[in-house]
Amino acid sequence: MKNHHTASKSILPFLGLLLTFLLSCSSSKPEEISFTLEIRDRQIEGISSPLQIQKNDKVRIFITADEHVTFHLHGYDIKRVVTPDDATTIAFTATATATATATGSFPFTMHATLGSNDHGHRESLHECKAGLPSNWPRPTLSLATEVLSDHEIRVIVHLTDFFMAGTPSGNHGIASGHWHLFVDDELIGMYTVPDVVIPIYEKGHHTLTATLTDNNHCSFDISTSIMVELGSHRGERGEHATHELEIELGRLDVRP
Repeated sequence: MKNHHTASKSILPFLGLLLTFLLSCSSSKPEEISFTLEIRDRQIEGISSPLQIQKNDKVRIFITADEHVTFHLHGYDIKRVVTPDDATTIAFTATATATATATGSFPFTMHATLGSNDHGHRESLHECKAGLPSNWPRPTLSLATEVLSDHEIRVIVHLTDFFMAGTPSGNHGIASGHWHLFVDDELIGMYTVPDVVIPIYEKGHHTLTATLTDNNHCSFDISTSIMVELGSHRGERGEHATHELEIELGRLDVRP
């Protein structure tokens, strides 16, 4: 019995050291992390998404683009203008903001003027055809709308058998990609979320069309349309409004 107590006492210091070691491993210190994002043809080149960091890390993101865009990191609500002539740097610490928690999965997007870079019309985006994975059912797509004001409409897509993903990562046997939204046959957005609010500054009737594409903008030949009517007010930008295109490029995952 005496030997048993002696053995137990000798193990206690070892258990304490082991616990200290495990705790030190689980609570890693903040790091300084850098990413370089090259925006080409409205996609990120040379890096996979999501980008992964931990809470309290110090982050620097270097951004280049082949056209004039605004880069937007959602959640932290950081926006920077990027031009083809100059690289742009975003620097921040992954802590909580006034509008968001520190951790989570945050999309980063680009805003560009419609019509630039040859992405202005439906036919220019659908020159290639996307194939469905073997034995995968054909996805279905429908639209619903809610008029919020004389120049704002909420658009909701309902999908079956389709996975929305912002970056090319292989379909892994499922149909995946994003949806394009057209107003009167003019592209105004590419989305990986099912619910968006869009501006329309012309009164009267408008045709909204949604199409499904893969992340190379190749069409699945699946589309649907709906007619909406706006009131008599034109909005501040007047008759010749310039719409802005927002494209999700990837996501930043911030772990606890």
